[in-house]
Amino acid sequence: MPVYDVPDEFLRPAIESVLGQTFHDFELLIVDDGSESEQCRKTLDEYAKKDSRVRIIRNTGNIGLTKSLNVGISQASGKYIARLDGNDIAHPERLEKQIGHMRKNPDCSLLGSWSDIIDGNGNLIGKQKSPIGYSAIKKGIVAQNPFVHSSWFFRKDIVRQIGGYDEGMLKAQDYDLALRLTAGHEVAILPEFLCSYRFLEDGLSFKKNKGQEKYALAARKNALKKYGYPKSDYLKLLVPEIMHWLVPSFAKKFLIKNIIWKI
Repeated sequence: MPVYDVPDEFLRPAIESVLGQTFHDFELLIVDDGSESEQCRKTLDEYAKKDSRVRIIRNTGNIGLTKSLNVGISQASGKYIARLDGNDIAHPERLEKQIGHMRKNPDCSLLGSWSDIIDGNGNLIGKQKSPIGYSAIKKGIVAQNPFVHSSWFFRKDIVRQIGGYDEGMLKAQDYDLALRLTAGHEVAILPEFLCSYRFLEDGLSFKKNKGQEKYALAARKNALKKYGYPKSDYLKLLVPEIMHWLVPSFAKKFLIKNIIWKI
């Protein structure tokens, strides 16, 4: 869990959602990326003292999300790593169900799940469903990222073998890594809602998503050049390119909330 000045009203539920899992044998590794908020630092220290499974790693400065994710991978002691952002929620049976799937499917490198979409108050505002099988995921991933990052559950050794998160990707680093994993390893998505992704109604989440579009397009083009995706997938770049350059922000927001995430 990477953290940088996450408000207490989001951080505490995120941490509690992990500590309240039905599967208990884990460490909660929180990478504090130079938080300036005294309250954020105090909350992290509080949980580290209260539960021995919580381990805090503090970067010497603010190095950014991508590098912080790689710090977490390098420090993690387990065979598997589950991702969760500091303002999202893991549903109680998430770890139990994901580790069960990975143990039954040793060739699976990355496992996601469907996700609830919640607002700043925790109210359900949408649901995200994605293709679940490897062939369907690989067929469509160049056009759209099917994985919610806070649902990721992956094998540490495989991710380290392919270089972890690309630190040149300041945003959409999860999409870039998902493209690389999907190109050469089995991936899957559980058809269950095992996490809640927080989308802020004040527009901050949407602005962040808008900023990721440029990096997502770069990840797509890089994947097509280097990782063996069929040349026909170049046609799938057209819709993201059109969305990026021609569709105004208010229209994108409407499409996301009323069509893509429709309950």
